[in-house]
Amino acid sequence: MKIVTSYWAKPSPIRALDWEAVTDNYDLGSPIGFGATEADAIADLKDRLEEMEDARAAVAKAEGR
Repeated sequence: MKIVTSYWAKPSPIRALDWEAVTDNYDLGSPIGFGATEADAIADLKDRLEEMEDARAAVAKAEGR
């Protein structure tokens, strides 16, 4: 999995959402990481991906898979 980042200074004084991070196979509805720095956005994306995987594992366990 490759992570792609982009910087866009929004017209707001709040810098917490200026950086975005997505996976290289991003599709509508895929997780997006946000942060004040590129590293923050990547860390946020990794947290969101981990949460998504944990949720999938919990569903699979509940369904007996």
